[in-house]
Order: sequence, then structure tokens, then C-alpha cells
Amino acid sequence: MPCTFVAQENYPVEFLELGYPVRLRRYGINRDSGGPGKFRGGAGVVREYEVLADHGVLSVRIDSVVNPPWGVAGGLQGGIGRAVVNPGTPHEKVLAPLSDGTVLRRGDVLLLETGGGGGHGHPFEPPGRTRVAGRARWLSISVEAARRDYGVMIAGDTVDGAATCAHRAVRPAAKAFHRKGYVDAIG
Repeated sequence: MPCTFVAQENYPVEFLELGYPVRLRRYGINRDSGGPGKFRGGAGVVREYEVLADHGVLSVRIDSVVNPPWGVAGGLQGGIGRAVVNPGTPHEKVLAPLSDGTVLRRGDVLLLETGGGGGHGHPFEPPGRTRVAGRARWLSISVEAARRDYGVMIAGDTVDGAATCAHRAVRPAAKAFHRKGYVDAIG
């Protein structure tokens, strides 16, 4: 009997697995998906499902894949989303953001990553340093993104103040909007 499984509903795992022929293998924050800024964009989520049915047909409708959310007032764009069948295997297939008819079989894995919101304000502006270190500990941003996007140098569990000041000495120029590069007007 066919069923409709809306993968992005925030079902409790027990409800999801009792009602649909899938196993939720992973559910969490999509690291580095929130657009860097004084006020960081919201992070997307990661969900990974294992198909338990003999077969199924997948339709994908996922936003922010080709055109990520804009960053504003010096903030950077949000991260992009993606849908992947059997990630990290020889049978890996990245799906188009709008696609129908992908056949899934028992044991296939579907990875869904949603994009994040765009940042507001330049990422080097306060209160960035402390928030960045806290988020790196919480794993919503990587230590590499802390350095690259915020100019924050993390050593162990703490911010290396001297290294951060040196790294931030050359502040990247910013404009009003950011999506794949800064612009002063959208049009």
C-alpha cells in the first residue's frame, strides 16, 4: 500500500518509525549552514533515513540549493541544502532540488540537508567572538568556519585572543548584500 511520507515534518522518531517504512539514522544541526554575521543566520538541519520498504518512489522539493538566502548589512549568505541518495558510497546520487521519480530500494539511505538563513552585520563585529567559541563547542559551526568566516582563532576550548586580533587586523570589505559575493544592490 503506498503512503506519503513528508520527510521534513518534525515528527518524534518513534512516531516516524512506527508510521513509515524508514529508520531515522541521524537528525541534527547542519553544521556551518547559518550565514555568518554579527547576528548569524539560523542553522539548517540534517536528517538521514534508511529505507525499510522493498521499494518506494521519491519526490524532492528542497529550497536554497541553487540560490542561498541573502546575507545583509555585511553578513554572509546562508548555507545551501541538498538531497543525496546513498551518500559516501559508489552508488551516491545527488538529486536535483526539484525532482520526481527517484526509485529507492530497501537499504538505500536518503540524506536531506536544509540550508540556513543569511547573516546580518559583518561577522567581525561584536559580539561575535564569544558566540563563535560557544557555537564551535556546541558544534553548529566548525573550528575552520570560526577562523575563515569570523576571524576567531580557537585553541582547544577557548578563543586565542592574540591570534584572533592578529587574524582580524585585515577586515574583509563588505557591501549591503551577499550571495556568492558582495553587491550593493539586488537587481
